[in-house]
Amino acid sequence: RRWSEDVIPRMIVPYLSYLQETISLCHANMPAICHRTDGECRTGCKTHSIKVACMFFDAFEEITIIACPCLPTLLQLLHCRFFPCAPVAPSLAVDL
Repeated sequence: RRWSEDVIPRMIVPYLSYLQETISLCHANMPAICHRTDGECRTGCKTHSIKVACMFFDAFEEITIIACPCLPTLLQLLHCRFFPCAPVAPSLAVDL
């Protein structure tokens, strides 16, 4: 239920924006490490760090994401071109 009622609806707009920016993934470059590492939220909400194993077609990379309620891990991963493999605290993400 969490996927269908919470996660997927929150990811639709960012995913469609990403598709438009990359012309349906045809011009997608390898993502830079685009997660926050400063440990602070600009709006002051509580943050937490999470390690995520990111799988590419031919590579593997582990990153640490600093997440908070206003910028959750799922949206940060999608922004970095990864799809999370769990709705809460994903430890694995796959390259789009």
